Amino acid sequence: MGFKKKADEWLAKNNGLTTLVFLGLIVVPIIWLFATQERSSQAVQTEQVAPVTPAPAAMKNWRFNETIDPMTDKKTQTLKLKSINSTAFDFPYNTEGGSYLYIVFRKKGNSFDAYMSIDKGQMICGVNNCKFSLRVGDSEVQTWTGLQSSTYDSDLMFIRDARSFEKIVQRGEPIRIGIEFYEAGVRVFEFDVTDYTGF
Repeated sequence: MGFKKKADEWLAKNNGLTTLVFLGLIVVPIIWLFATQERSSQAVQTEQVAPVTPAPAAMKNWRFNETIDPMTDKKTQTLKLKSINSTAFDFPYNTEGGSYLYIVFRKKGNSFDAYMSIDKGQMICGVNNCKFSLRVGDSEVQTWTGLQSSTYDSDLMFIRDARSFEKIVQRGEPIRIGIEFYEAGVRVFEFDVTDYTGF
């Protein structure tokens, strides 16, 4: 009986202190945790890339993509076309189904460029030897100058005269592109460009 009475007296005297300790050790950390999670969620949402704009209806073969730089609000738009055929490389560039070549047009502000990319493979594109062959329809084979990417990626080759290349694509004739690959020789890729309308 004496113990219970003393405990009741202590609780009566220290009720405010017990509440403060409870709030400080339990309630405040829970509120802080929820507030931190909400701020993190908002930060992630603001960093997300803008939604992809649907491809123009007239271009079924080309994949359209648009991103917005969160710092400058500048748009980068790309149109990408996959080759009809693929090619098989030896290890370490072999992949199931073979490697496809892609033609990509890219527009950022007033700048416009064109390049080719390969799923897996090493294009030969050095300082003095960066070229590819182009055949439009049944015409003669042309030799075009390529450019190495600024990051020296061997799976990319930029096209020196992007606008002239785009005009050829706009004609809608089938094209074939031949590129030399490391220890694999020249491989030829075919493209159906009939529905290209540009940006």
